[in-house]
Amino acid sequence: MATESIITTRKYYKRNKILNIIRSNENISRYDVKKMTMYSMSTVLDIIDDLIASGMVYEADCEEPRVGRKPVWLRLNPEGGYFIGAEFNAFHLHCAMLDFTGEIIYQSEEDLLPDQGKDAILALLIRHIHAAIDAVKGKPGQIFAISVGIPGYLNEDKSIALSHFRLKDWENVPVKKILEDEFHLPCYLDNNVNVMAFAYKWLRYNGDCRDFLFVSIRTGVRIVPVINNHLILSRGGLSGELGHVKVAPHGTLCSCGGIGCLNSEISDLSILGKLKAGFEFGRFPEIMEMAGGDPDKVTLEMFCESAAQEHSDSVKLMLDLANILGEALGMAVNILAPEVVVLSGQLAQLGEPFFQEISKVLERNVVQEIYQGLKVTASVFNEYIGAIGAAAYAMQEEFDFIDKQI
Repeated sequence: MATESIITTRKYYKRNKILNIIRSNENISRYDVKKMTMYSMSTVLDIIDDLIASGMVYEADCEEPRVGRKPVWLRLNPEGGYFIGAEFNAFHLHCAMLDFTGEIIYQSEEDLLPDQGKDAILALLIRHIHAAIDAVKGKPGQIFAISVGIPGYLNEDKSIALSHFRLKDWENVPVKKILEDEFHLPCYLDNNVNVMAFAYKWLRYNGDCRDFLFVSIRTGVRIVPVINNHLILSRGGLSGELGHVKVAPHGTLCSCGGIGCLNSEISDLSILGKLKAGFEFGRFPEIMEMAGGDPDKVTLEMFCESAAQEHSDSVKLMLDLANILGEALGMAVNILAPEVVVLSGQLAQLGEPFFQEISKVLERNVVQEIYQGLKVTASVFNEYIGAIGAAAYAMQEEFDFIDKQI
């Protein structure tokens, strides 16, 4: 039995390696697969025949003019299977589905109400996943797995959500069991910022990414380093809390109980708080006009638009935020030496002037050899990045496309 299990496991990983090669190469033949894997031809033929029979792979004729026998190209079948991802924080929930090639084929979203508790959030999550499943009913291919990006912390085996300070009665929630009992599909959990980095690793860099530092700025600031093509994560989602680095000794109280954390200076809610405080002194008049004179209708998009129009108060605040963030990022950049810093969140809409100011701060604080060639840029993904990344995480967990080698 043990020998049979080893053989099955080896075949599983060989299948996944071949799938990854097909996924990563536009024109690839059976012979190319043999050369790249160094597997025997009989092994390659057997596995590819199984993949074609299962509907994961199909054959395409070579249309280029060639002398002699033309090769037959192997392609991933978009309808070979599907992966569902969902992600939420205290304010919004997003859901997405990827087909077998990693293309986004379904998206949905919904706002969370401030007083929604655990049961309401779970019901909302389940409803959106059911809607995603309904979207592919009747189509070929199976749904392989569900993955959810959870705010806050998880236990070590990622089956229970431990806590989040902004979610009502969100403590020790067995999310994995609840979803697997509901859908009878494998379910994977990770921190919601961690799964965002999977979107970059999979769908931006196609599994072969450079060293980069992913920075999410929403209700808090977290970083996920991807170094040498591997996400650097701790168990339970405890790593990457850049938001609790002290940047303002005489600043405001943070949710952690400390004073002057980065979160209390640059998170979405903190910036809105700075704008409302400014209104009391007649500052940011252009933003107040955008909001129709109602401070409660002010949004971060209005601030970004005001800064883009070079309104003086907004430009000053933008530069202050860039300096604060740049100081905090400098420590992480010196330690991790990424080639790219990717900013995700509404604040990234401030664009190039914001990034240039951050880069100036980094140039002052980062070792010259590390700073050379460093680029600060905005995420290419929209607000669905967490749901898309969660679906990509499900894809990786089911097929080990990237990290497993034979």
